[in-house]
Amino acid sequence: MSKQLTAVEFIKNQLLELGIYSQTLREIMQEADEMFEKQIKDCSKNSYIAGYLDNQCKVNDSSNFPEDYYNETFGTNE
Repeated sequence: MSKQLTAVEFIKNQLLELGIYSQTLREIMQEADEMFEKQIKDCSKNSYIAGYLDNQCKVNDSSNFPEDYYNETFGTNE
């Protein structure tokens, strides 16, 4: 599976191409990327829990599901 580009990464790439990616923007983009990652994991976790409750099925250690989903879809922040 190839890594998908997040909106934050897209903006960062555009700013780099324009040559206007300063240290301040780098810090802002890093914070935005961290916020996005948390939102995706929270949404994924909530959706998974809702599906579990809806289906009333058994789950085998799903505690890493949001992190696994994010890393498989978007890769790491490195």
